[in-house]
Amino acid sequence: MNLSSLVVSRNVRHLLDANVTPKCLKQPGDIGAAYSRARMSPSKKVRLGTVAKGSNTEVRICTNKACRRSGSRAVLACFRELTNPEEVAVIQCGCLGQCGAGPNIVFLPSELVVRHCSTPAQVARLVELQCLGGDEADNALKLRQMRLEAESLSEKGEFQQALDMFTTALSVPCKINKSALYSSRSMANLALGSEQQALADAQKAVELDGGSHKAQLHQARALEALNLPQEALDACHAALDLKISLTKDEDFLLMLRRLRDKISTAEAQRTRL
Repeated sequence: MNLSSLVVSRNVRHLLDANVTPKCLKQPGDIGAAYSRARMSPSKKVRLGTVAKGSNTEVRICTNKACRRSGSRAVLACFRELTNPEEVAVIQCGCLGQCGAGPNIVFLPSELVVRHCSTPAQVARLVELQCLGGDEADNALKLRQMRLEAESLSEKGEFQQALDMFTTALSVPCKINKSALYSSRSMANLALGSEQQALADAQKAVELDGGSHKAQLHQARALEALNLPQEALDACHAALDLKISLTKDEDFLLMLRRLRDKISTAEAQRTRL
């Protein structure tokens, strides 16, 4: 797996407490130089094989403007999908310096900063090398690929095949966060008319990752299908709290209007009674 585009720096505790930019190595040009250390001369490069394997329990990913434009939100989601939340906390954070070298990541307690991490393969390799329980990263990457293939089947309308693939992936013994699998299977169940199972899957997804706006939205859709508009509206509000840009999503706004109309109609009927 090619990690040549990554840059790693140490001694970054000061970054967590103040807006200080360390003297970090820029992106190396040669294939083997994957790591650098903060406060070292830019000419000094540390190769991947010389860096000790870590047992970090926290990963912080910068989601400020520059890193966000470089894809840090997708990296954040990938770290959450490829780690076990009971062992590793994955948290979004503010600037880690070197904004032009993002997405930027810091591992704790080792205080290792990684720059230019942008692909699922890089995330999986870093989880394997630097995180507690990282030995399951390869299996986690395979499960992620299965999820993407099943979601592709759902987009083509092949819901039963997608459901079978989601179920197979969920049965694989792996301690990673399977929230995204449950969330996506919820939509396949809903498309097949299994509303109760769709709700159960969406609720499990929310339980595993309360920070997933998609899981909240899928829960809302399942609740609406079960004719529970108030509960569905509450789930929509929870999703909106997690992603304010949903206010620009026409489908989301349409669902809000639909749910509010149903609630108003039900209240009017109760009043007449």
